[in-house]
Amino acid sequence: ILTWALGSTPKPSADGFRHKGPGTIYWFCNSNSERVLPMERVQLLKLSASEASQLLKLSASEALSF
Repeated sequence: ILTWALGSTPKPSADGFRHKGPGTIYWFCNSNSERVLPMERVQLLKLSASEASQLLKLSASEALSF
């Protein structure tokens, strides 16, 4: 599943994801059978609103090729 979070300070949340401050979008993939990767080990993408909109339209496999 392609998961993304909008959100400066990492904050663990109930679903195990860590959300960051406003202005940056973070994405990573996981599934119900896999543990969520710590945010520190995930590539972070800083995108404009337009770029974010385009990214969210991609399939998970397309996003993984970024």
